Amino acid sequence: MKKKDKNNNAGEIEKKYLKLKNEVTTHNKLYYEDNNPIITDIEYDTLWKKLKSYEKKYSFLKTLDSPTSQIGHKPSQIFSKIKHSKPMLSLDNALNLEETIKYIEKISRFLNIKNQFIELIAEPKIDGLSISLKYKNGKFMLGATRGDGQIGEDVTSNLNMIKDIPKQIPQLNKVKTFELRGEIYMEKKEFLNLNNNRKKSGESFFANPRNAAAGSLRQLNKEIVKERNLRFFGYTYGEQGHPLTNTMRFSLNIEY
Repeated sequence: MKKKDKNNNAGEIEKKYLKLKNEVTTHNKLYYEDNNPIITDIEYDTLWKKLKSYEKKYSFLKTLDSPTSQIGHKPSQIFSKIKHSKPMLSLDNALNLEETIKYIEKISRFLNIKNQFIELIAEPKIDGLSISLKYKNGKFMLGATRGDGQIGEDVTSNLNMIKDIPKQIPQLNKVKTFELRGEIYMEKKEFLNLNNNRKKSGESFFANPRNAAAGSLRQLNKEIVKERNLRFFGYTYGEQGHPLTNTMRFSLNIEY
């Protein structure tokens, strides 16, 4: 009798897990592919953490197609594909003090230190669409979305419509290959104007500036991209033809 109850319990756990997994997968598609989320970021984070908790407690449930094993979402079929030379990873998050403490403990274990003060640096995050820009001898040649972290969408022609993106970086003239990474985003005033115009024309609203930016960048008509005044914020680099000097890093930060 006990064995039967145990099997029934395992079946219920798996049923709940699969329902949660499908729910997260659906919201991933709505957010990353359709740019049309129907829940808030906090609600999504709660679902995602619950799924991860299930997989940690019942490791036999997790499969290779689990959302917790993936980054972003598969690239859209309407754009050509580009394989990233280095994976484009996503940031983890902490929603409360307990999760922040766990993060610090994880860092301490990684560094193999105990009872030592760890200095943290906090900075604002631009909530946009992750982007990779490839330069050859300082000239912008190729741009791709993050996609699933390994393969992204070729949106080069659309990126050429964004004024913030430097089409030529003189400091890189002698660097054969350089990859600049950052975020494509939309300012709040542009977001409000866009939704106001969509209201007048009877179109559906964008849920937030991030999805408005993503939906705008992934238009087949590049003139629409130009009209929506998207912005670019660069914060790191990926592939390099050769290591940058400190002077080059400083120059890129203040001039691009």
